[in-house]
Amino acid sequence: MKTALANTRGITLIAVVFLLVFLGGLGIAISRLAQNRALTADNELASQEAFYGAYAGLEWSLRQRVEAPLNTAFADLSTDFTAGNSLPGGVAFTTAYTRANDKLVAASTVRGCTRSLEINGFCCSVANLYGYGWCCPVTCGHSSPQNLFSLAGSGNGMAANQPITFTLPQAANATGAGITLAGAQIYGGTGNILPAAGTAPAYINIAGDLTLNPNAQMTINGPAGTNKLTVYVGGNMTLGDAAAIAINGNVQIVITGSLTLIQNSKLLLNPNAELLVQTGGVVSIGGNTAVNGGTGNAGNAANALIMSAADVVLGSGVTLQGGIYAMGNVTAGQNDIIAGAIAAGGNITTGANTTVTPNPSAASQTLLAISPC
Repeated sequence: MKTALANTRGITLIAVVFLLVFLGGLGIAISRLAQNRALTADNELASQEAFYGAYAGLEWSLRQRVEAPLNTAFADLSTDFTAGNSLPGGVAFTTAYTRANDKLVAASTVRGCTRSLEINGFCCSVANLYGYGWCCPVTCGHSSPQNLFSLAGSGNGMAANQPITFTLPQAANATGAGITLAGAQIYGGTGNILPAAGTAPAYINIAGDLTLNPNAQMTINGPAGTNKLTVYVGGNMTLGDAAAIAINGNVQIVITGSLTLIQNSKLLLNPNAELLVQTGGVVSIGGNTAVNGGTGNAGNAANALIMSAADVVLGSGVTLQGGIYAMGNVTAGQNDIIAGAIAAGGNITTGANTTVTPNPSAASQTLLAISPC
């Protein structure tokens, strides 16, 4: 009897030990499960917080673009679009805009969990917010350089764009010392040089018209490197029959009125020279005129750009290497030879036997020079 009782007690002890081990293991399993569920819940919460942080970054970026003037370049907003921004609760986001594919990406990281959201066609989104129903095809990355060339001869220009931005002809807009030439400037003969030998002004401010008489020759000497010589013309600029201007270095000509190149005239770039011409009026290029082109000219099409707030009209037999952009229409005559890029807010038409040869570098320069939507 005692032996049976002892055996029963042994079995009971083993059962109790087994039960304790089982309950201990179950407790550990339940504890780990609870920890995993808590960790999963925290990760899900962090992911959700990061998602809304990134979403806030998109909304913030849209608001920054909407509240800025339409002609504000994205480069002027770059510090806003790349800086980190904090939200209540310690959540922060970063944003980055890529002009090449017009994509804005906003990202947020919360407790090691990163979420990112993007807007493809960011500029279109902004345009739609304004209710315009069109996108800026030039500055926001929707057009590749080749798209500019497909316009030539098609009779259809780009969608309407905002006006190009001109630097006003005021000395205060240029840094450093400059030269002011009062009244209209008329040049004849040869040996005309701007600026005068031995001077290196930051700008030349011509208060009135700039005119070259027929057969007159002029050289404009700009600096090398990244600096430019800016020539402000407070009226119209006219090159007479067979007149010629040679450009050295980097030159920018800002004309409040119109630019007229009468037949047989030349506006040429010497090797490594760069020329940007901005006009507030019509650009009229007469027959048999050479702009950065023609026999013996070494200019690069990527280094010449003519921009007009009105129309650009080319006569017959024009040779041009460079970019043309007009807020109005671009009209080319017959037998013109154009190597570069053409873009317009209106129509682009070409005459018989006129050829337009694409130059991707010139097109890229044209894209970069046009103000944003």
